[in-house]
Amino acid sequence: MLELIIYLSLIYIIFSLVMLWKFAVKIGGEGWELYIPIYSYYLLYKAAGLK
Repeated sequence: MLELIIYLSLIYIIFSLVMLWKFAVKIGGEGWELYIPIYSYYLLYKAAGLK
């Protein structure tokens, strides 16, 4: 049972990272930019039109 939880968690993490990368490219940035903690918030605010 623990192995199943670990596998599902890894799949979720990989899926989240790929979708975050694609979103960064879609808003006009580079994929690695949303992996930097503070800078990613700035980009998300900018994409939402709040900044």
